[in-house]
Amino acid sequence: FRMYPNPTHGQVVFVWSDGTNRAVTLHDATGREVWSRTVRSGSSIDLSAFSPGTYTVRCAEGYQRLVIVQ
Repeated sequence: FRMYPNPTHGQVVFVWSDGTNRAVTLHDATGREVWSRTVRSGSSIDLSAFSPGTYTVRCAEGYQRLVIVQ
């Protein structure tokens, strides 16, 4: 899967290879789940409420690091 921009100031777009919906979770640096949603491919999600830092985004297609900056 793709997500952009990374790093981000809050808005992130998720794109899946088959264009469907996916369950997505966001984990902080300690591994604690801090956010969970079903996300439609191509949709923009606002994560600006989260503190700056490095997070792990997980879904059925794998995981990626996401950096949130101010």
